[in-house]
Amino acid sequence: MGKANTLIIGCGRLGASIARNLSEDTQNVVIIDRSELAFKKLNASFSGISVVGDATQISVLEEAEINEMKTAIIVTDVDNVNILLGELLIHRYHVEDVVIRLTDPELVSAYQEKGFKIVCPTLLSVNKVLTMCSGGEFIA
Repeated sequence: MGKANTLIIGCGRLGASIARNLSEDTQNVVIIDRSELAFKKLNASFSGISVVGDATQISVLEEAEINEMKTAIIVTDVDNVNILLGELLIHRYHVEDVVIRLTDPELVSAYQEKGFKIVCPTLLSVNKVLTMCSGGEFIA
């Protein structure tokens, strides 16, 4: 496997979209998902590497060449898994930039204080709806 600099964990709609976009921007991308079927969301132009496995397993992270990663984007559908993986990648593997998706807004500030970059679809949606209700422009 060639040197990769961005790891994505979770190949749902969000993870697959991010992987496709980064791959098109000529970044080296490795994406991990437990289900081989999940990789069908990636189009034929995806030039990255797909790894089937449970990212909480050290052997799977090593197969994905975790030690070569500068950035990790963790977007599974389970907040606690995303937090666990974020902690592991920051403290054990010293990944420089870790972005995690959290669906629970109550968790956001605590994990931002720990150095995570957070994406919270719930808060993003609330902010967009409030902007729309106050006459602001909305672009889907």
